[in-house]
Amino acid sequence: MEYGFISIIPALLAIVLAIATRQVIASLFVAVWVGATIIHNYNPFTGFLKTLDTYMLEKVADPWYVAILIFTMVMAGALGLVTKAGGGAGDRRRFGPQSQDPARRDAGFLADGNDHLF
Repeated sequence: MEYGFISIIPALLAIVLAIATRQVIASLFVAVWVGATIIHNYNPFTGFLKTLDTYMLEKVADPWYVAILIFTMVMAGALGLVTKAGGGAGDRRRFGPQSQDPARRDAGFLADGNDHLF
């Protein structure tokens, strides 16, 4: 079956909802639900059930997706620890008073970020 232009609706919906509501996970779920509804003959109930069993549960059972989820959670946890420890405040103390020019201050933040990354 050819879906044509209608196939872009879930992606646009996800973007618009994420920006409007600031709830990315819920927006992605709604977009997947709308996409599944479109695929399954525009039946919202079947689309909802397929979203849960086919597009979510099967993916969570796949080891590749589990590895990605664990990596994402570990990175989010590490970012939370750095934030709680005051990582950004140290950069502001280091680069903030020295430079009144925003461009130089931003360059300092960029250089410091690259030092941590590499």
